[in-house]
Amino acid sequence: LDLLKLDADSIGFHGASTDIRQNSAMNEKTVGELLRRSGGPSNYESLGEVEKQTLLTSLLLGNSALVLSDVPIDGQGNNPEFEREIGLIKSYKTIHDTYGPQALKNCITANTETMSDMLEVMLLLKYAGLADEHGIKMNVVPLIETVRDLHNGPDILNSMLNHPWYRQALKSSGNQQQIMVGYSDSNRLDGPLASSWAVYEGTAKMQEVANQNKINLHVFHGRGGTEARGSGDSYAQEIRSSNGASLVTGMRQTEQGEEVPAKFGTETMSKSNLADMVGSTLETMSKGTDQGLVKYTSTMEKLAQYARESYANLYSDPELPRFFQSSTPIEFVGKSNAGSRPASRASDAGGQLNLDKLRAIPWVGSWYQSGSAMPAYFGTGSAIKQFIKHPTGTTTPLERTTQLQTMYKEWPFFKTLIDRTATAMEKADMTIAQGYAKLAPAQSQGVFEKIKNEYELTKEMILNIKQSNNLMDHNPVDAEILAVKKPLTQAAHAMQIGLLKAHQQAGPEIRDKLVEPIVMSMQAIASSNRFG
Repeated sequence: LDLLKLDADSIGFHGASTDIRQNSAMNEKTVGELLRRSGGPSNYESLGEVEKQTLLTSLLLGNSALVLSDVPIDGQGNNPEFEREIGLIKSYKTIHDTYGPQALKNCITANTETMSDMLEVMLLLKYAGLADEHGIKMNVVPLIETVRDLHNGPDILNSMLNHPWYRQALKSSGNQQQIMVGYSDSNRLDGPLASSWAVYEGTAKMQEVANQNKINLHVFHGRGGTEARGSGDSYAQEIRSSNGASLVTGMRQTEQGEEVPAKFGTETMSKSNLADMVGSTLETMSKGTDQGLVKYTSTMEKLAQYARESYANLYSDPELPRFFQSSTPIEFVGKSNAGSRPASRASDAGGQLNLDKLRAIPWVGSWYQSGSAMPAYFGTGSAIKQFIKHPTGTTTPLERTTQLQTMYKEWPFFKTLIDRTATAMEKADMTIAQGYAKLAPAQSQGVFEKIKNEYELTKEMILNIKQSNNLMDHNPVDAEILAVKKPLTQAAHAMQIGLLKAHQQAGPEIRDKLVEPIVMSMQAIASSNRFG
């Protein structure tokens, strides 16, 4: 009984705390329907940003005569989607009343792009009885992910912290603002180098905004399980490459489901990884603001620009969707237990894969499955080469090369970026990737040539920066593990290539029988190098 009391005092009766996460587009639709049912504007979703902010602010401040109601008005049909969403929002209050506010602390808004995205969440929480001028009982957390949105993140945060209703509510609730930064869609849309820099620089600028507004900022890192989505070789590598100023309130990050048993599957592993996490956080936090930010921002901006342009050349290739769909097991991700959500938000009516609607986990995971690990490095080699060879400025190519080598030696962020890329490239195998590429139509083979050429260039550039002939000299232990796994991984790839080819050529009845073996081969490959 004493132990039970201790547990209850420590974590409450709810056990683990839970986050709520919803897409900004759904919140907008829910608010629009709520306003229509309340006699407000019938066209909320089509209003301009300024009009939305004005309307939402007046409702939050109580300056509007509009009384919100979710009861359908006469003549209006049922809206099951709205009923589900508003029922979910009301349940937040029930959970708080039943189990306490610690059971449900964070309300995360995915795809936060504008200030109105945040005001909509505030209004919904107020409607549910979880917020007023005396405080807000759930953390309103923007998830800022694409490169464009990360660049806009400081302005969004500044608008939030200067909003009259929210600032008062936040002050009454502890004066701490949490933000979530994502590594997934930024990688998918703009490539690994531009994504990594946008997250790092954007976080630093949002920290400056918080300091100016005398607010404590808590950064939540939405890392994935692979190098392409922000994961490092260890917690120490990930955290020590952070800006110490962003760790003052602590460190929080996501962990993919398949990573949990690998990092916390035994008591010994749990203790080791938790000690690594806490120790690295305290060590990095004690160093304060990253001085390399000022020193190397100009260089990183150029590298990010060049990398984004190179990646865009591949991503906009009209043959990329066809190549990706036919040369990777993307079609089978939804049938496996490797992905945490559906592989795609939607597809074109004709069955052609819509890359812009594809989720980041299956996008990255399928490229890793097919041997190339493309999202972990594409654009990086081209960017480094262009930076070194660029004719403008007074420095020589040799001096620019030396600068990058110095950055690698003395700046943890850049060293981690290079080492993380090198690890992913060590996992890749262009001979295996070529076997998958042969599954694609002849007219799509140019996509593979781009990937192969970028792999070779990136490898050359990274070895030059590392001043080494070994991609894995930063982590010999993992290099040995990968070498031991390699023959088994190659066998699994060969089996998957054969199964995918048979599936393409077989009739419907045989194809159905091949699905389970293909899924099993995916699980075998994922266990050797993570999924997405």
